Amino acid sequence: FLTIVYYLYDPRVKPFLGALAAAQLPFFFCLKITLSNAALSGKSSPVSSIILAFSAMTLILLHAILHMYWRKVYMDPLTAIPNRQAMDERLHTLSGRFALAMVDIDHFKKFNDTYGHAEGDNVLRMVAQQLQESLGDRVYRYGGEEFVILCPNTTIEGAKILAERICAAVAERGFPHAKRQPLGKVTVSIGVASFPANGATAEDILKAADQAVYQSKHGGRNRVTSTRDLKSGQ
Repeated sequence: FLTIVYYLYDPRVKPFLGALAAAQLPFFFCLKITLSNAALSGKSSPVSSIILAFSAMTLILLHAILHMYWRKVYMDPLTAIPNRQAMDERLHTLSGRFALAMVDIDHFKKFNDTYGHAEGDNVLRMVAQQLQESLGDRVYRYGGEEFVILCPNTTIEGAKILAERICAAVAERGFPHAKRQPLGKVTVSIGVASFPANGATAEDILKAADQAVYQSKHGGRNRVTSTRDLKSGQ
């Protein structure tokens, strides 16, 4: 029920819900007449049971359709974690301070060129799995080999500590090749920014985090840089 109420606020779902509600009106009208007649006669009617069963099945079907819609719109099919659109909508619901960490897989293009895109996809899935295991629903696939971690009500110092743990966990994790041969170490570079220190909008924070990622790459990769580090010249 709560899922259905949530989707009532999505304009893309409203036309479908309206059509479904209109289709239900005749059945509820028949149900009312049937129940009234049954009450007057003192006997139960099998028609009322049929209508009630149909209505229940319709609600179950509606829930399933909405769930499939949510997965199609908000889930990344490759990594099975929320996508950029889900992240954008989550960002615009945040209030108060928050921090954001952008995660970029090091040497990903070289990896694809060496082992092929199929193995590159496997690395994306494995990194996404590592992030999700550690952080749950705070992880989003931003695009390409980049992921974003949202940290509501978190200082930039707290987000950097969290990012350093993630950086170490990814580096320590094994990434087996299809032939069970080691690929070498797969690492990530991370940039951390915060609101409102790094801008007035979500776009500003993402841009600041991206600049911090660039500094992590420039500094040798497999490391975390915050916007505060950029200001201090570290």
